Amino acid sequence: MERPCMKRLFLFSTLILFLFAVSSCTRDVQSPANKPTKGQWQWEYSAGGVGGYSLQPINNTLVTLSLNSDSTYDFYLNNEMQLSGKYAIQATGNSSILHLDDRIQLNLLSMQPDQVIVKWDGSQLQLLDDDISDGYNHHFKKVN
Repeated sequence: MERPCMKRLFLFSTLILFLFAVSSCTRDVQSPANKPTKGQWQWEYSAGGVGGYSLQPINNTLVTLSLNSDSTYDFYLNNEMQLSGKYAIQATGNSSILHLDDRIQLNLLSMQPDQVIVKWDGSQLQLLDDDISDGYNHHFKKVN
């Protein structure tokens, strides 16, 4: 008669131990504020839109985004500042959103204020227009 009770106790104890072990596991993920966004990013191209277009700077024009440590951004066209404003990074469920305080239209680069951060490392920044279904995927490379 005690055998089924001991078996249940063993199964219950094993389950509790398993749940405790799984819940104590953590992933080493950098929070968005600590990732390497700050610095200058050169726009390489954007792909997407209704027709699946690929857009690049006109006549090898240099378009640069500077994300500053004081949460401001600057867009440069051939090293001359054209636009500036404030940005914020918001972590959502499984992604991060780069929020610019205004829509960007510079050369052929056109960006919505909210950009999903698709790729974000020491050498590349890839942003996707968040608010529209036929948005563009913007590719930047790290300058410094």
